[in-house]
Amino acid sequence: MARRAVGRPPHLTIQRFHSHGVASRAADRSGDTPLHFHSLLEKHHWLVASYEPGYLRALSQVALLPEGEPIEIAKELGLPPPRLSKQWPCMTTDLVEFYTEDRMLRASAYNVKFERDRVGRNLELFQIEKEFWRRRDIT
Repeated sequence: MARRAVGRPPHLTIQRFHSHGVASRAADRSGDTPLHFHSLLEKHHWLVASYEPGYLRALSQVALLPEGEPIEIAKELGLPPPRLSKQWPCMTTDLVEFYTEDRMLRASAYNVKFERDRVGRNLELFQIEKEFWRRRDIT
């Protein structure tokens, strides 16, 4: 059963939250790894999630590995492959949250973007990312 909190669809879209382009770091409850946020919108999403019942921990900027899989997925979906470079050698997901639901360990992957950024090529990349996580049974 997929986790669906009120106001938090699988790919969060919020308008009028002024935070575009502000990078920051925070410590998650687990204390293992610091979380890195590319916008305050990502940080806001994590803060809300971290107070939900069953929340365990989160990972930020999670690489979609192996590197070639997103390219294969793009071909299967009939989309242009992601452009990778030395600076960006792989695609990443903004947040992967782990939580318990019905005494089972679950995970959800989130691509946290402004509504204005959810157009054109970005939507194609979101499709690739969504399929990547679907293959791992992560919603």
